[in-house]
Amino acid sequence: MRYGLVSMVSLLLWNQASANPPAPAQGDAWSALILSAARAQTAAAGERLTLQALRLPARLPERPDPAQIRVEFRQNEDFSGPTVVGLIVEGRRTWARVSFERLVPAVTAARDLPAGTMLAGTDLVSGFSPARPEAGVICQDVAAAVGQKLRAFVKAGEPIRADRLERPQVVQAGEPVSIELVSGAVRLRVGGQALAPGRVGDRIPVQNLQSGRRVEARVLGAARVAVETPASPGGEP
Repeated sequence: MRYGLVSMVSLLLWNQASANPPAPAQGDAWSALILSAARAQTAAAGERLTLQALRLPARLPERPDPAQIRVEFRQNEDFSGPTVVGLIVEGRRTWARVSFERLVPAVTAARDLPAGTMLAGTDLVSGFSPARPEAGVICQDVAAAVGQKLRAFVKAGEPIRADRLERPQVVQAGEPVSIELVSGAVRLRVGGQALAPGRVGDRIPVQNLQSGRRVEARVLGAARVAVETPASPGGEP
C-alpha cells in the first residue's frame, strides 16, 4: 500500500509522539479488532500471533464498530515487533502504533549443545520461537534435525538454525561398502570400496570388488551405497 505525502508526514509526527506505546488493556476492543485483522493476513499454518503493545490516537470511539472501521497494514508487513497500522474511521485515516509478536514452530536445544554434536532426539524439543528474519531459517521438524552435526554452539532453549547444521560424512574414502544394485524391482548386493567420502544423498565413485568396475553410487547410510540402472526388457539388471 502506498501512502500519500500528507499521510506519511502525519505518520512521522505520530511516531515521534508515541515512541513508547503502553501495553493494551485486557479485553480491549481495539486490540481485538486489530489482532483479528492481523491474523487474517498471516495464514501460515502453525504460527501464533499476539499483540504486545498498542497506542491509539485521541478521539476514537471507545468501542469500535467492525462494520464501520477498516484496518490497513504496511506493504510486506511481517507482524514481528513494533510497527504502525492504519485505521480508517468514518472515511478518515488515522494511525495506531502497535507491537506484534509472531511465534513460529521451532526445534530448540534441550540443553547446551557444543559444536560438533551429532544431534539425537533427546537433544531437541519442539516448540515455538519469535519470528526474526535476521535469524535465518529455523528447523521446524525434529526428525529432520536428528542425525545431523552442529557447526556451532547452541544454548539451551535456542532455536536450531538450518545454517548451523551439516550432514555428517557416513562413508570415508577407502573403506568397504555394501553396494545395492537396483534395476526395477530387482535388488542385488555386492561388496565394494568407496573411492571418495560422502554424506547421505551424495553421489560418490565406488569400485565393485566383484567385477572390478568403477561406478557412481548414491550414499544411503553408513557403509551403504546404491547404484540404480534402468531395467532391461526381460526384467534382469
